[in-house]
Amino acid sequence: MQLKQHLINTTRLAIPLIISQIGHIFTGVVDTIFLGKLGAISTTTQAAGVLANQMLILLNGILAMELKIIQLILFTPLITMAFIMYH
Repeated sequence: MQLKQHLINTTRLAIPLIISQIGHIFTGVVDTIFLGKLGAISTTTQAAGVLANQMLILLNGILAMELKIIQLILFTPLITMAFIMYH
């Protein structure tokens, strides 16, 4: 495979990840804007809201990583066997 085709394929795979990361960033920005507009509440309450948002993003990342590890353990041998059988 040529380098140009490899870069095109890699970019196609990366686009959903890029969109997901931008979505997480945008969610954090919007949450911070909403908390900033609530001027009557204390700074501690605002910090707790931002911290809760970050914890949810971290938990989401950990769960996604665990699912990817399970997929690797389950599907890698099957894909390898299928590749060997048909090539």
